[in-house]
Amino acid sequence: MQRQRGLLTLSGNSAFAMSDFPVHEIHMAQPDLAVSAIRAVLQSVKTGNKVKLIHNEQ
Repeated sequence: MQRQRGLLTLSGNSAFAMSDFPVHEIHMAQPDLAVSAIRAVLQSVKTGNKVKLIHNEQ
């Protein structure tokens, strides 16, 4: 897990999201997480602000 978090240092504008399921197909196991992350990146590009992940608790 520390190695993955270490990837945050490669960019000045990054965020870390962790799936509830230990699989590589996050988009299939937790599509809401993948969509939320993509939306956060798009919002960052549009506004010029830092990526901010919003965690939806449903």
